[in-house]
Amino acid sequence: MLRFNSSILEVVDMVVAIFTQTVAQHLLFLAIPADIVGNLRFVWLAIIIWAFFLRSMGYKVGSWWSIATATALFLGMLVWSAVVFLNWRQGWVFNQTMPELSLTLWVFLLFQVQNILIQRLRVANWVKKTIAGFYIITWVIVAGNKIVGIDLSFTTAWASTLLGYVFFRFAAALYLRNAKSWLVIFAVDGKI
Repeated sequence: MLRFNSSILEVVDMVVAIFTQTVAQHLLFLAIPADIVGNLRFVWLAIIIWAFFLRSMGYKVGSWWSIATATALFLGMLVWSAVVFLNWRQGWVFNQTMPELSLTLWVFLLFQVQNILIQRLRVANWVKKTIAGFYIITWVIVAGNKIVGIDLSFTTAWASTLLGYVFFRFAAALYLRNAKSWLVIFAVDGKI
């Protein structure tokens, strides 16, 4: 794996892996749902459903922007992973992706849902915090499943969170700055 040669990171990875494997023995009933939710096809299905939901709410440019930015993030991570991990061992071998694709796309999608939908709900603040807590628990269960199932390191899982957040902030700023002009350019009516 490509990581910094740091003893502290290796210790953190090992401690989290041991803790996760110990906890996973008691939570085996979550393994199948975590496998389904952690599947890359399921994440793409969720992104497409989210885009259709945005379109039904009148955000026509926003729905296409959601799919376009998720695709750009996906392709960018694949290219980066190919540069780093594609090697020749009696044929081309693609060991892994860094950071993990499905975790990064889930973080990207959940930040979109949180900032576009949940923040605008007219409900009590504790309901919004409960939904955000549900997002965090879902991500922890999926990341724990990846740590146990495919021997993903904690630092790689954390890097996928940070990359998803940073890319979301970049995409949101770009959208907010250019959405009005895109409505004119594409000759569509809708909300920003």
